Amino acid sequence: MEVVLPLVSRRLMALVAVHGVVDAASHRALWYAPLLLPPAPARLDALLFALASLAHFGADVGPPASAALHALLGALHLAGRTGASTAVLLAYFAAVHLPLVVAKRRTRRESVALALGFAAAAVAPGAVCDRLLRARDGEFALTPRLQRAIACHVLANTV
Repeated sequence: MEVVLPLVSRRLMALVAVHGVVDAASHRALWYAPLLLPPAPARLDALLFALASLAHFGADVGPPASAALHALLGALHLAGRTGASTAVLLAYFAAVHLPLVVAKRRTRRESVALALGFAAAAVAPGAVCDRLLRARDGEFALTPRLQRAIACHVLANTV
């Protein structure tokens, strides 16, 4: 199930997109990379993404707050206010999630990868969004494959 979202801030979206680059700098990406190869039903990717997102943000702020945030995002999206939903999500990433990602770096290699990713996002946010998210015409698609990649990123950073 593909979800098309407005690209309300290229700079913030680029930072969000590159924070997973830390996986590539560690052993964690090695065990989940094969999971990205075989095709899977889009509904399964969407379910895994939703559960992973709840768990990932739950690790940041606790399960009740994560559920409340997801309920708000879902309500805004269903009301046709996808721009507002995306803006709330990006505000959460900027204020809560990304600072915690920076604080949790385990190795120098991960810190360097994160710094390089953030530098690329800051210098060329359009290029980062276009390459990683395939952003076009002010929108990006949260494709089933991207949903699965995000779920794998969450699993890799949970174990």
